[in-house]
Amino acid sequence: CSSDLEEAAQKEAEVELQKAVEAEDIAMLEAALAQAETAKVEKKALDKGRKCLAEAKDRKAAADARLGAEEALLKAIDAAAISGLETAIARAEAAKVSDEVIGKGRAALAEAMAKKEATDILAKAT
Repeated sequence: CSSDLEEAAQKEAEVELQKAVEAEDIAMLEAALAQAETAKVEKKALDKGRKCLAEAKDRKAAADARLGAEEALLKAIDAAAISGLETAIARAEAAKVSDEVIGKGRAALAEAMAKKEATDILAKAT
């Protein structure tokens, strides 16, 4: 009877792990992996779950980096500081932020450089 219960727990854990793998949800994967390890699910299913968890975490980290780079670029656009814009554009390009946002950054950089040039010319004229 106890082996039937263990087998049922193992099958349930496998089903939950498969659902978590399909959902690619980090918290759900972590919980399902813990349950699967406790229920002694076969190694192949555990490895698949672990791999999926690692990939989900990598995707989240990349998305967080993109979001952070985009926010930094938008702040630099607002500040219109040339060095800050150059740095933020490079970071945004590396993080694969959308071309639309990078284009706004480049436009703001060109505008800031034009203003600086005009200011420099006026300063020399006086």
